[in-house]
Amino acid sequence: MFSKNLAFRLLISTISVVIAFMGIIILLALRSIIILVLFISLWIITNFSGGIICSQCPFQNKVCPGVFQLYFMPFLSKIVYKKKEYSKKTIEISAIFVGVFGLSYYCIGFISLIILYWNDSLLLIVLILLGLFITHFLISFLSLCPNCNNKEKCPMSRISKTLGK
Repeated sequence: MFSKNLAFRLLISTISVVIAFMGIIILLALRSIIILVLFISLWIITNFSGGIICSQCPFQNKVCPGVFQLYFMPFLSKIVYKKKEYSKKTIEISAIFVGVFGLSYYCIGFISLIILYWNDSLLLIVLILLGLFITHFLISFLSLCPNCNNKEKCPMSRISKTLGK
């Protein structure tokens, strides 16, 4: 089902994003609750927006690379959106929301780390988190998304295509 190369990339991407996001959450909890709430809220909105798209995915019940990137859209699609058919316009609007909110929380995480970089006591921690965050981003959007089975409909794959141009 998985090639060893794909499984390795998924593993590296998953470990990188879990550690980076947990680090960002901890640092933001210590520095700015407002930005932390914004970061988590945008992630939740991204997942709920993407659930509509995942409910229409022809590859449901198969392995979704998005799950390894901390997206729980496939699970939400089965619980919240079930097997209802959505119009093409609804799916397009959902894809736009996922793109906007998804990139927003990535940007907040990245910018927060850049701002925290200037705090001498956090320098090494922030550099490690930045490295993990960038590793995840590069593996996900430049390697995994373009090879996804649902790249025509998946909003993350669309973002990947746009970034690749």
